[in-house]
Amino acid sequence: MVSMRSLFAYFWQDEPRVLYFVFCCIVVVLLAFWLRDKVAVQLRNKIVLPALLLVVVFGNPVSAHILVTRAVETQSLRFFWLIPVSLFLAVTTVWLIGFLPRRWLKGAAALGVAAVLLVSGQQFTVLRSCWENVTPNWYKIPPVVVDLSDFILADDTYDDKRAAFVFPLNLWVRQYDSGIFLLFSWTGGENLDLRKALDTESEEPIDLTEVAELAAEDDCYYLVLPREWDYTGSLEGSGYREVYAAAGIPNPEDPDDDYGREYVIYRLEKGAADADHS
Repeated sequence: MVSMRSLFAYFWQDEPRVLYFVFCCIVVVLLAFWLRDKVAVQLRNKIVLPALLLVVVFGNPVSAHILVTRAVETQSLRFFWLIPVSLFLAVTTVWLIGFLPRRWLKGAAALGVAAVLLVSGQQFTVLRSCWENVTPNWYKIPPVVVDLSDFILADDTYDDKRAAFVFPLNLWVRQYDSGIFLLFSWTGGENLDLRKALDTESEEPIDLTEVAELAAEDDCYYLVLPREWDYTGSLEGSGYREVYAAAGIPNPEDPDDDYGREYVIYRLEKGAADADHS
């Protein structure tokens, strides 16, 4: 039941769109049944019926739980929206306007639809926050991740770009460039102790001394940490120095948004790395 509510909570982020989608489905089914309209029959068979089947799957607590536990929740949501909802709403709206008997009525209805879209356009910011996040680039990746990764890739101190990014930045690095080797990622990695030490979701402060020791032992040449956090200890004892900082785009609606923070790159100094292997 919790999984089902979790899935549908995403869709209700845009309630008018969902309600209009349901309205269009009802109209298409009724007109396909009563008028045997060719367009209505095609829309019913190719969009409405598959969509209703998926609604049943998502509305069933058992199947919804399987989708959430056996697959990633957002992947299940993307699968649902493979149904071309936007195209369906547009086609149905134009098709319904075509039923009006006079040209001036059709023109007035089209203007009315355009006015409704313009008025409801204030919700676009809400949709971007829910579905796209703050990613104004072709990669659809938070800009702060791009900025930090570009510095590491351009830095000529080390040819081997071994790095550790805190959550949730570590989710995006490989999607941007595979040239950076992450010592741990979202689903695992070769240094799980370092991953645990850098757990930003823990209520305990991050022990920088422990982090630095674990990272240096594993030739982690770059550490990426938030500037402001609850820290103890120090990175300097193991040879890490601040070399770069980048700030994300603040989210006015969420001051604690992870992608709006300032992050610092700490690099393992060359001498410290050589001494560690001697």
